Amino acid sequence: MDLSEQEARFLENRTRLVNAWRYIGLVLLVSLAGLVGWLFWFVPLPANPFTVLTRLKGDSIPSSTMTLSTALLPIMFLTCAFLALVIVLFVYAAVANERKYLLIVQKMTGTSASIPTVVKSTRESTGQSNASAGAAKPGC
Repeated sequence: MDLSEQEARFLENRTRLVNAWRYIGLVLLVSLAGLVGWLFWFVPLPANPFTVLTRLKGDSIPSSTMTLSTALLPIMFLTCAFLALVIVLFVYAAVANERKYLLIVQKMTGTSASIPTVVKSTRESTGQSNASAGAAKPGC
């Protein structure tokens, strides 16, 4: 099965993007964890509900700040941080599927590109062999 030049460029681009994601995703996860940690310890009002409750009991929060909003702010911040984490993890799952699809396409076309070995070891651990993967025919 031969690929057109445009299809080959598309596969090369997808392979490059999949390979880059492991570093981009790691930077995003570390940045998110760093932001949450920094806010939790150094700017506790938007991120640390225990500090908010302590300051509410001690009346050290200015009266112009509404009690309800100061109590809900940490909960909302942590919810947003959790949602951001979930989004990054879903992207990791999508990229893992993309790697599998690229391996299938490359196997069918006979091309080779640098797909990370993590997928290869995952494929081996699930018991799939080259013979069983090659037995599936397109369009069936």
